[in-house]
Amino acid sequence: MEGKAPQACIIPLTSSVNYVNADSKSVPKEAATIPLAATSAALGLYRGLQLPQPWQPNPTAPCPVLIYGASSAVGAFAVKLAILSDIHPIIAISGPSGHSLLKGLLDTSKGDILLNYIDYAGNVAGLLAEIKKATEASKQPLYGAFDAISEQRSPEIVLAAIAALSGPKVRLATTLPYPEDKLKQSDRAAKVDPYLVVAADVHNGRDSKAGGQDFGCVMFRMFGQWLQEGRFTGHPFEVRKGGLAGVQTALEALRDGKVRGKELLIDLKDT
Repeated sequence: MEGKAPQACIIPLTSSVNYVNADSKSVPKEAATIPLAATSAALGLYRGLQLPQPWQPNPTAPCPVLIYGASSAVGAFAVKLAILSDIHPIIAISGPSGHSLLKGLLDTSKGDILLNYIDYAGNVAGLLAEIKKATEASKQPLYGAFDAISEQRSPEIVLAAIAALSGPKVRLATTLPYPEDKLKQSDRAAKVDPYLVVAADVHNGRDSKAGGQDFGCVMFRMFGQWLQEGRFTGHPFEVRKGGLAGVQTALEALRDGKVRGKELLIDLKDT
């Protein structure tokens, strides 16, 4: 009996990252944490917020940027890329599980701050007061916000920060669409320039008028170079047992919110 396996996915060569171990024969498991999350972070920062790219780092005044969900994979890559672009102060908001990672990345001497959203449950005003301290210290209004979570309480907090602390126009990048009713509130509608991050833009040409595929080609090449140079790293991860047999429990853990500050990997050879 003959058969064919279904074709699951085709990824253009321009969307590949060159990253191997020192023996030039094997690929670190860390590599699996990079493509989707790092691409989303790059799109949000550079296409959405239109920040300077790392090969043309920010040379002038402080540029306060809020990153909500900073210990998530997308959020942590956004922090790493912002640092490569010399963007400061970074106002990072995350849960406690990712604080050890973020403390090793942020530079308090440049005004970066790390806020635990759990400490401000039900106290948005208190959280805004801490964000305000960072923007006032930089003597610049909030330039932009990247919401790597884009659900539950994050739209409320991010939009409140924009309404209170930004200039006349602020760029907002989100990983999920914000509710229209929240975006259209009178104190925000004229200020917010939203951008929805869709990682597939670098593959399928949906954003081709703005050069999405070209952008992806450049970023993937740079990811590989920075990894080899040690200037860029993957995200913390856990390899689930059982290969493909572990997919169901991994998905359930993600659904139930049991995974914090790391990615889950499946090693096919363990199947």
